[in-house]
Amino acid sequence: IRQLSEREFAAEHARVSTSEFYTPHYHLGVERVYLRDRTPRDASGRPAGPLAGSYDLRDVTLNVANVPILYWPRVRGDLETSETLIRRVRIGQSDNFGTEVETVWELFGLLGRERPEGVDARLRLDYFSDRGPAVGIDADYTREDSFGLLRSYYINDGGEDNLGPLRDNRPDNPNRGRILWRHRQYLPEGWEATFELSYVSDPGFLEEYEKSEWFESKAQETLIYLKHTGETDAFSILANWRLLDFVTQTEHLPDIAYRRIGDVLFDSLVLYHESHLGAVRYRPDDRRLFDGRRFDNTARTDVTARATVRQEAELPLKLPGASLVPFVAGHGQYWDGQPLHGGRLWRGVGIYGVRGGSWLAKVFDDVDSQLLDLHRLRHIIQPYFSSWYAHSNTTADRVTPFDTGIETIGSFYGSLVGVRQTLQTKRGGPGQWRTVDWLTFDLQAGFFGGDIQDPQDAAGIPIQRTPGYVNFYRPELSHSRNYLAGELIWRIGDTTSLLYDFNFDLGDRSFDRHNVSLAVERLPRLAYVLGVRHAGDIDTTLAGGGFNYKLTAKHTLACRSWLDIDRGDLGQIAIGYIRRLPRWYLAVSFEFDNVFDDFRVSLSLWPEGIPEWTLGSSRFTGLARGTGIRP
Repeated sequence: IRQLSEREFAAEHARVSTSEFYTPHYHLGVERVYLRDRTPRDASGRPAGPLAGSYDLRDVTLNVANVPILYWPRVRGDLETSETLIRRVRIGQSDNFGTEVETVWELFGLLGRERPEGVDARLRLDYFSDRGPAVGIDADYTREDSFGLLRSYYINDGGEDNLGPLRDNRPDNPNRGRILWRHRQYLPEGWEATFELSYVSDPGFLEEYEKSEWFESKAQETLIYLKHTGETDAFSILANWRLLDFVTQTEHLPDIAYRRIGDVLFDSLVLYHESHLGAVRYRPDDRRLFDGRRFDNTARTDVTARATVRQEAELPLKLPGASLVPFVAGHGQYWDGQPLHGGRLWRGVGIYGVRGGSWLAKVFDDVDSQLLDLHRLRHIIQPYFSSWYAHSNTTADRVTPFDTGIETIGSFYGSLVGVRQTLQTKRGGPGQWRTVDWLTFDLQAGFFGGDIQDPQDAAGIPIQRTPGYVNFYRPELSHSRNYLAGELIWRIGDTTSLLYDFNFDLGDRSFDRHNVSLAVERLPRLAYVLGVRHAGDIDTTLAGGGFNYKLTAKHTLACRSWLDIDRGDLGQIAIGYIRRLPRWYLAVSFEFDNVFDDFRVSLSLWPEGIPEWTLGSSRFTGLARGTGIRP
């Protein structure tokens, strides 16, 4: 290696590695290497800040056991943020995709360019033997006055999706992919603008290739959203268009909204306001058999002028030992066209009610149990209730469901009664005492009457078994099914917890939800969780759990599994083995998914202390830090 200046170094025919062995297990073979030290230093030359530098590598090979397995002509990067060009590699085998090779690369390093400040860009290069090659670019960026993301992916797909029975699993076109761009710009005077563009090639793409996004993220939309916020008010303009004809969406062309919260009138009356003015258009999924005029409220509409106002007033009252809040709210709504009415429609909804609660507590100083780890006990009782009456000149099922919370409100009345009980104790020992919620139990019941309709989703499709629920502050948004619900959390010890919750439908006398789980940590070697879940809307009872077990300092075993009790079928099982290497961790996982009839073997590798650089699946990387159960 040659020193070119005080901060610059160069070498030819070099080996670059973080391995501490004289003959490294792995290294980069480099024809020419240039390094520049950018670490801040004081007058004596000692580091005065974090170590930093840049590198420029030519004709690079990745070598494992002195065998070259990858080549790239030039690599540039920043040592302060990334010491490796490749971000992630996953090699596996599955029934659905065949042999899987998924890689994520540092994009600017591959291009031989310096990474712009605040920008993180990755290149995805994948290959699936049963599906085809794939490529994508993902980027995240943050500026002083903005931030955003880009997600893109393309695959020449020669196979079939695995989306379950009674589904069309063969895509119409082998050219499949997606583009998603989201950007938030902060403007002067409290304004901000949001832009979003989303394109997906076909209905099954995200469900097949981006399952977590499909199940957990927000809907795919194309929109412009402008908002100004003050201390107690907000003004917004929303314009969005449906680009994907296989989803059900409402277009706002545009929708102007104004909201105010917490205005005080006459020193005691509190006012809340929300209004909308604009044009909307309901666009149901084009795959429906009848897309034009339907016999329900989910028909395709023309551009519809809409004006809505919601005004609420409440009067908080502090009484001895209790708080009461009488309230009154009114909705005024107008549409210049409704399919089921054949023309314009005025709708008024009036809501009158009262809500309140109380707080009681008592301390038991003589409670002390080493077995239960109890040292004093405080019992807190918090009863609460809400009761209201509503009426309207037309029912929700006669109005096109443009927006949840506007058209979907129902003119039903109801009551909620509940009590939350908390038992607190002291734990930790002398000098380290802390307050712990030893046992919490929340029990509530909801009862409804009047114009009760089956709840609907955002597409206007009835959800027959949605559990009953009362929205404490906006009761018109409740799910009107009589119910009894409860939640229990028992912290048996600092490392053992029992959790239980349920929702019982009083109408059909059956459980909509019924769950119990036990979480145990016996650190540093063992942690496990066991649970049973019943979902009434799909009439399914599942049992599952998992464990982490540290065999030795170098070997860790983990397992996750669940099964369908009613059918006696194993749903999914995943077994992972984690091996600690010099400065690295290696994991091998075996996953069987009976729901999608898929078996997968994966290999993961990540450097010690940097699980973000995992080469492969990151499912078990947390076990490098410990065996504890984490959310």
